[in-house]
Amino acid sequence: KIAPANVEEANKTMEQFLSRGRNETVPDQWQTQIFLRVLMHATVIYISDTEDELVERMHMIPAHSIGEAIETAKKIFAVAEKYGTKFFSSSALRYGEELSEVVGGKVMFTQGGGRNLPEYIIHQIEMVVKVLQEKAVRVRVEKQGCNQYIMTVQFENEKQATMFYSQGYTFGVCVEDENGKAQNKPALSNTFTGLIADILRFYLSGEVSFDGNETLEVIKIRQAVINGMDNLGVWIDL
Repeated sequence: KIAPANVEEANKTMEQFLSRGRNETVPDQWQTQIFLRVLMHATVIYISDTEDELVERMHMIPAHSIGEAIETAKKIFAVAEKYGTKFFSSSALRYGEELSEVVGGKVMFTQGGGRNLPEYIIHQIEMVVKVLQEKAVRVRVEKQGCNQYIMTVQFENEKQATMFYSQGYTFGVCVEDENGKAQNKPALSNTFTGLIADILRFYLSGEVSFDGNETLEVIKIRQAVINGMDNLGVWIDL
């Protein structure tokens, strides 16, 4: 089932918080305020092992895996499309000025680091989905050493991407077009400036600068990568 947060209750609690003086706030009140702000403006899918009833009492939609959350998200997207509701979700790496020069490539590889693979691979996937502009078909994960991963993603129309992850890597892409011409593009531009500008533009106009289905594609590939970490060398169909 899909149900919005109880906005009336969220507003009531928020009003209670805002009525307090700066010296009257309770410990960690700021966390609850941020949570309420989210609930007042968005439908939240919460992925955890927590009992569904508790999650629903907190005005969120429970899910127990990324796959389950994706199916719920698809339903939400369908409802949003039916009623003309706009939505926005993206990694900052989508806004690298370098990517605009290579969109529509045939094959590519990306590199990137971060604290851990499950958390940070989404940035590389966002770049891949933006550049290749196709649906992913299957994913394979391989590993060398203690914490270096090589992920291959095959797409429709014979497109393919290989992503390299290591904690010490900086982000970048190398894209080859149909004629075999390759362009190497380190991610040097200020991506967060582009992201923030697009968020503000979205709130002012309600228009999204990219196909929202790409968000689902990014999440789908990420889940396959996480599954692949436990099934090294095995192709995982999407």
